Amino acid sequence: MSKMKHIAATLAIVLWATGLFAQNFQIGPTDTTKFPEVKTVVSVKSNEQPQKTDFKVIEDGTPLEFTLKLVQENSNNKQTAVFLLVENSYYTTGVPLQNIKTGLSEALLTLNENKLLNVGSFNRAQADGKAFKQLSFEFTADNKALGYDISNQLTDSKDTVKRADVFKGIDECLDYIASRSNLPADRILIVISSAINSTKSPIRAEDVISKAQKTAIPVYSLVYQTANRYAGDNLKRISDQTNGESRTVASSSDVSNYIQDFVASFTKKAGQNQQCELSYNTAADTDGKEHKVEIEYKGERATALFTAPKGGGSFLNLTLYIVISIIVLALIGLSIYVAMRQRQKRKSKSDAEAKRFKEMEEKNLRMQDEIKRRQLTNPGEIVKNDPKKTIISGATAAPTLKVYLSGGEQTYTLKPSQISIGRKDSNIIVIQEQTISSSHAQINFEGGQYVLTDLNSTNGTFVNGKRITKQALRNGDLVRMGAIEMKFSQ
Repeated sequence: MSKMKHIAATLAIVLWATGLFAQNFQIGPTDTTKFPEVKTVVSVKSNEQPQKTDFKVIEDGTPLEFTLKLVQENSNNKQTAVFLLVENSYYTTGVPLQNIKTGLSEALLTLNENKLLNVGSFNRAQADGKAFKQLSFEFTADNKALGYDISNQLTDSKDTVKRADVFKGIDECLDYIASRSNLPADRILIVISSAINSTKSPIRAEDVISKAQKTAIPVYSLVYQTANRYAGDNLKRISDQTNGESRTVASSSDVSNYIQDFVASFTKKAGQNQQCELSYNTAADTDGKEHKVEIEYKGERATALFTAPKGGGSFLNLTLYIVISIIVLALIGLSIYVAMRQRQKRKSKSDAEAKRFKEMEEKNLRMQDEIKRRQLTNPGEIVKNDPKKTIISGATAAPTLKVYLSGGEQTYTLKPSQISIGRKDSNIIVIQEQTISSSHAQINFEGGQYVLTDLNSTNGTFVNGKRITKQALRNGDLVRMGAIEMKFSQ
């Protein structure tokens, strides 16, 4: 086993020396939202502005045409996002975790305001399938708040199972950092771990390396010294292949000093870096699979990975977008049309109601004019000051109620009993007209006279132009119920 490790280490050195591990540039995030156009960000270590002639983009051995755009120039005042990921498992319980916490707290006091910090931990996968846990919800420059989180939330694990999902925890943390769209371009992950990956998780060191390269997040590692002398080999390999660094620690001062060294080293590298965006069209199919292109900068090569969309690519995406847009516009147009129709119906109904009440008011005025005219021409027709409210008339015929309808007139002979008037068929006098209520009014024979009573009708009952609730009828009274006019004769 020892011989194999030496061979692997020698091979890594040879590959590095031959330039397969690019030193002067690094592949950053890749954007496929406009597939088959692909945009890849490349971070170049140079004091001079990169030129298009410095680059080549190669896919399956074929050079691709591309455009170059400078995204970010040198800056000494750029912010850096630093995530501190601590193993909190069986292997770090006790003195190791206490030394890590003390070292973290000391390091936080030295980092300046240009650093956005966050802290998290990992153990073995829990019931929700996650090994990674955030101690702070967001990146912050408030070092005191983070120190409080470290002191109070980072406690010894009570787990007696000798398991730690090291690679799974790092992989999930990389996903979290990459998902924070408000972070600066310069991002760094510092892992503090025993590096004993005793787990059944399928996540391997190679998966972590691939994700770190795709997200352009270098992984720095502090391997806390344990009895397993080879435990840190994979973490060191991850750091080496993601443009990070790795150290072994055994005390709180080691933790504090190396964190400061890592941040200073990364800041120096980032200060020399310039970010460029290469845009090119890929020949890859829309198969939902991972593809790669080789990007060359001044003779050095690195691999850019991207996942092609699945299904129809940009054409189907554009078609789907157009169809959805048409549907949305149609729904908006339909909503506007329905709203306008409802408004028009309400207005028409309101106009019809206003017209109907205006006609009723005009009829009421005409009735009042008719009453005045009759009083002037027949002043003795209605008996006044009759204490017994009897009708002075020589006629012995039964009283009548003449109803003026749109199709003619109808005369009803009244009997000395209760006479109901309304739209319902159960009434004695049935008037099928919209302005008449179902049970509009009734006429009762009381004390030798006929008394008209309104039954809380909607449009009211009027005698000689005045709205009444209950009133004795006299010869010649003009009655109106809703829009229907009547005349009482006795």
